[in-house]
This record gives sequence, C-alpha cells and structure tokens, in this order.
Amino acid sequence: MNDAGCVEIWPVINKTKPEFKLPFEYDDTNVNDLAASNILANKIAQTIKEWLTTKRPLPSQNRPVKPDDILILLKKRSVFMKQLIRSLKEVGVPVSGSDRLKLQEQIAVLDLLALAEFVLLPENDLNFATLLKSPLIGLTDDDLYHLACGRKGSLYMAFNHYAESDVKLKSIRDYLDNIMDIAEYLPPYEFFAKVIYEACPANGESGKKAFVMRLGEDALDAIYEFLNACFTFERMNVILKEFRPFYEK
Repeated sequence: MNDAGCVEIWPVINKTKPEFKLPFEYDDTNVNDLAASNILANKIAQTIKEWLTTKRPLPSQNRPVKPDDILILLKKRSVFMKQLIRSLKEVGVPVSGSDRLKLQEQIAVLDLLALAEFVLLPENDLNFATLLKSPLIGLTDDDLYHLACGRKGSLYMAFNHYAESDVKLKSIRDYLDNIMDIAEYLPPYEFFAKVIYEACPANGESGKKAFVMRLGEDALDAIYEFLNACFTFERMNVILKEFRPFYEK
C-alpha cells in the first residue's frame, strides 16, 4: 500500500497500410518501420531510455530508476515481443530477452544446423545453397546463380570446380574443409563454439560478429541458448555412455 505508482494511457496507434507501388518502383523504406506494432515498440524503448538517461526518480525506493526495476508484461508471445526486444537493444537499454525461445524457429540456429547438415551430406543442393547464403559464408544471389546455373552434377561439385580459379571461393572451400575435419573428432558443443567464436569467410572475423551484422544483437540470445542445448546434450550423452554397462545387464 505504501509503494508509489501511476497509470499512463497512451494514444492508440492505428494500423497503416503501405502505399501500393508497382513492382519496378523501388523504395528503400522499410515497411516494418511503418507498422503500428513497431512504432509502439520504438516508443516504449525511447520512453525507457529517457527514464534512465534523465535518472527518473523511483519514489518507493528513493533513488533513480534502474533497468532491473522495469518489467514489461505482454498479453501473449507474438511478433511484437521480438520487435520490442530489438528496439530496446537498438537504443542501448539492457534487456534480458525473451523468457522462452523456440530454437528451431530462430534463423541463426537454422544457419548453424545447415552447416551441420552440410558436414553430414555435402551433396544436398538446397541445404548447401542455404549455407552459402548464411551469415557465416555471405555469398549473394548473383554468386549463387553463377555457381548453380548450367552446372553438371551437384552444387558442391560445381563449387569445388570454380574454387580452383577463384580466390574468394577457395578461401570458403578451405574453411569448409576445415569444418569437415574438426567435425570428425569434436563433440557438438565444442564444434559449434569453434564455428561461432573463430573466423569465418563472411568478414574474416568471428562467426558471432557475422551473425550480429546480418541479424542484429538479438540473434545472440538464440545462439547462446543453442550452445547451452548442445552442452546439455553432450553432458547427458556422456553420462548415458558411462552408465550403459550397468543398465544393460
């Protein structure tokens, strides 16, 4: 009863329909920036940023408000949740991220799994094309068209052929060859940690930085949780192997 508080009612943000344009009329305006949900997410993020910057007082604690004092409750886990987390990170507000992640729906995780599938079956054309366009490799649509159009055999065979005379493709091939080598002896956690923290062809820096540059800071939540899942899987399987002689008797 002694805690101070207030309720603010903000004006309703109406949905807006993007202006119709013919396919050949190029417009670099991001349609998502005009969406009502994104406008609201940006407004919330800017408001919280202002609280922290101006050291808005928290009367119940007799001190300025801190990020740990703020809890955002949503009616349901929807696209708006991702937009809000992204907006908070863009303005520099510390945020713990989503309380629940479906790993197999995260783009960064799907790209990492595409790399694992490549190691198992390089001749899978669709998966290999996905990997080549991932943040780790960074080929463009034009690069992929050049490799795939008119090829004889698998995309992987065509890639190796062009890599003989192309410096950029040769560096990618060396990277993929190394990935295939370490997959022979590294368990899941160590394998993916090496991919994430060591240099990749896309930028010559870490895979982590490549994902952030393409997908934004919020991709790191999914990547770290994926590593946790790999570590848990690895640990549980080691335990099972150690105790297998006992429960097989």
